[in-house]
Amino acid sequence: MEQRFFDEKSAGLRRRAEAIVEVREAAGRVMSEVDTQRLLHELQVHQIELEMQNEELRRTAEMEAALKDASGLNAHLEKLVAARTTELVAARNAAEAASRAKSAFLSNMSHEIRTPMNGILGSAHLMRRQGVTPAQAKSSIPSKLAAAICLA
Repeated sequence: MEQRFFDEKSAGLRRRAEAIVEVREAAGRVMSEVDTQRLLHELQVHQIELEMQNEELRRTAEMEAALKDASGLNAHLEKLVAARTTELVAARNAAEAASRAKSAFLSNMSHEIRTPMNGILGSAHLMRRQGVTPAQAKSSIPSKLAAAICLA
């Protein structure tokens, strides 16, 4: 389409030049070599201008094609980002659920360990209060210290 436009414009300029030559010849004036050269030069200048415009249009068309390709790639990347975001949200939700489960487990296990430990400490305290033999004192002190350290 672009080439046809320029060919038509070039043909129009050529017809215009021929018309000028015909008018001048019809007027009885024969074109001099200088006039002919000037007219040819004018046509060449117009042809160069047309070629430059054609090249500019070709570059514009290439840029539009590149822009269209970039838009397609951008849409593809947006889809990938959206999919990855969905995956990351699911992974975060799973990690948060695992963290809540871990906290609940540790809370339950802490309760399960502390309850019997408090019983042991209470028994050791009662034994010392009621009076113990040196052998019993020797065995109860380390257990009381160990329990106290575990509960701290």
